Amino acid sequence: MKRKNIRFALYLSFLFALTCLNQLPVYSTFAYPTLSTNQINQLKQHILSLINQERASFGLRPVELDDFASKVAERHCQEMLDYEFTSHWNQAGLKPYMRYSYAGGVDAVMENVAGKWSNSGLDPARIPSIVEQLHLAMFNEYPPNDSHRRTILQPQHTHVGLAFFFNQNRLQIAEEFVARYVDVEPIARKIKLGEDIVIKGELLFEATELHTIDVFYEPFPEKMTVDFLNRTTQYGFPKDRLVLHTKTADGYSYPDGTTGSIEVDKETGKFSCLISSKEGKPGIYTLVVWINHEGRKFPATNICVEVK
Repeated sequence: MKRKNIRFALYLSFLFALTCLNQLPVYSTFAYPTLSTNQINQLKQHILSLINQERASFGLRPVELDDFASKVAERHCQEMLDYEFTSHWNQAGLKPYMRYSYAGGVDAVMENVAGKWSNSGLDPARIPSIVEQLHLAMFNEYPPNDSHRRTILQPQHTHVGLAFFFNQNRLQIAEEFVARYVDVEPIARKIKLGEDIVIKGELLFEATELHTIDVFYEPFPEKMTVDFLNRTTQYGFPKDRLVLHTKTADGYSYPDGTTGSIEVDKETGKFSCLISSKEGKPGIYTLVVWINHEGRKFPATNICVEVK
């Protein structure tokens, strides 16, 4: 795959996104006046426009509305609406990067969620304005409680998925911000303990270098009650991790004496790495490729592999 200049590629993607409409699941299951598909699509475009205005005010690139990320957001919104909770976790105990990966995604993802409910009912005519209010409330946060605002303004984001689900008394929204810088070959998402994990991919843009690959370990998640979900706050990667480095030139080594395990072709941006689970234990291993792009280091993948 030919590597591209990200500024030009994202500009074209943004123009294309503003001319396209994405569809949400049908709302006809609710015995309640609903927004039409066209109204939902217009609302998505409006929130996308707000996000890109906010990013532009800080000199950041626009993001493109992404259908896959939107579907991941939709599934989470539907569950939050049906079971009346607002959380980055779902009832199975899966965090955003797990849900995105389990759906088939490989990119790094950061999530914003919010909700509003009323015992007296929500006026369907006010749904668009409430969605806007919820988004603006996240953007207008102040430090140190400004995690939603910081998610919106992460420079590396290239795409976003949007979803808004509602019924008579409750509205849930989810924003899945995506950093898409790596094309990864199909990888086994479930393996047996002792088997190897092989990750192969290619950096998509110029001015990009692979820095390291982190392998985060955590036990299989446990189911969560709605009461507990409504008390959760921020999420993150677990502390248990293995850091893998790119292979050194002949005669050189890292301070710990190792010579690295990631093969990288700097001309093509292609890379590969074999990761053994022989000394590990059952659980979820999340592969995070860290890259340097235009002077910044950030994660470009969140790939979860179940090891049993």
